[in-house]
Amino acid sequence: MKKIILTLVFSCLIGATATLAQKVNGVAVKDFTVEYIEIAEYPSTGISIRIAVDYGQKGKLWSNAESVLTDNEGKHMYFNSMIAALNFMYQNGYELVNTYTLKSGDDLIPRYVLKRKKS
Repeated sequence: MKKIILTLVFSCLIGATATLAQKVNGVAVKDFTVEYIEIAEYPSTGISIRIAVDYGQKGKLWSNAESVLTDNEGKHMYFNSMIAALNFMYQNGYELVNTYTLKSGDDLIPRYVLKRKKS
C-alpha cells in the first residue's frame, strides 16, 4: 500500500513539474512568436550549464542574466550538456538548423541557431 501511495505522489510531482513554464525575460519558451532563435552556453560554475536565448528581445543578450532560461520560479535552469539543452528546446518546438563559433579573446563560443518545427 505504501508503495502505491508513494508512486502516486511521485507521479503527481513529475506531472506538476512538467507543466511549469520555462521562460526567458518572462516569456515562456512555448509562447515565443518567432521563427528563429539562437542559444549559447551562458557562463556557469560547476559541471552543469545554463543557456542564454536570443529570440530578438532588446538588451545585452549574451552578457545579461535576463536572457538565461529560467524555471517558473525564476531560477536558472541547468543542463548536463548542450545536447541536453538542444533536446529540451526540441521538446519545446524548436529544431537545430545551424551552428557557428565566435571568437571572444582566447575563447571560442559555439552558437546554435534553431527554427520552429513545422506542425
